Amino acid sequence: MNDRAARAGFERGTLDAGGFVLTRYLRASGPTPRLVVYLEGDAAAWHRDGRHVTADPPPMEPLALRLAGDDPAPAVAWLGRPCQPVADEDAAGCEPSLWSHRRFSEPVVAALDEGLNLLLRDSGARELELIGYSGGGILATLLAARREDVARLVTMAAPLDLDAWIEHHGLGPLDATDPARLDATSLADLPQWHLTGDRDATVPPDVLAGFMRRHPTARLEVVPRMGHGGWADGWAERIAALRRNEP
Repeated sequence: MNDRAARAGFERGTLDAGGFVLTRYLRASGPTPRLVVYLEGDAAAWHRDGRHVTADPPPMEPLALRLAGDDPAPAVAWLGRPCQPVADEDAAGCEPSLWSHRRFSEPVVAALDEGLNLLLRDSGARELELIGYSGGGILATLLAARREDVARLVTMAAPLDLDAWIEHHGLGPLDATDPARLDATSLADLPQWHLTGDRDATVPPDVLAGFMRRHPTARLEVVPRMGHGGWADGWAERIAALRRNEP
């Protein structure tokens, strides 16, 4: 990940936030009022039997980091989730529930919330655009609902109705606030776009229906011939077009 980030012009750093050490990558061409922050999807936390959680933070395929590298905005950051990834010497507080059934829990959201404050400090920006892929989209939405400085929210392939997603896949319960159960007023004035693929078997478009009913000001785009992980192709053009077409 470090090599990929360096090739895209990002500087690596760490943030002490919420009792965790978070990895961050930051690229800024100069002072700018808005910082775009990407949040990564979930790692493969379970062994092949589907019942036992890996003992160490699992490796991830950093799709959101690829998207951040292609984003043409003047100030872009990638913010790692607690324990994903982290060096051994910075792993205090890390335990398997944080990358499995508690990956969207309040301690995780609170740490990321503090991490965003530190990113704003480091970048000199005043407001945020949050972009989250898959499980990172859940976290981006929960963060946007509690902050006053988020100017835009974008998610891709995010199961924003967690109850519906859990039922669809027959999963066990999660320690999490369900975005579909958020107070509708918490996001009512926020420009938000939620992208999903019509071929996504992991997060089918129907899984977002409950969230969209509760948050009618949000915009949903179902992308033809898109699966769960194909978002890197043409991302620079897609995100630039979304920003141009925002009402």
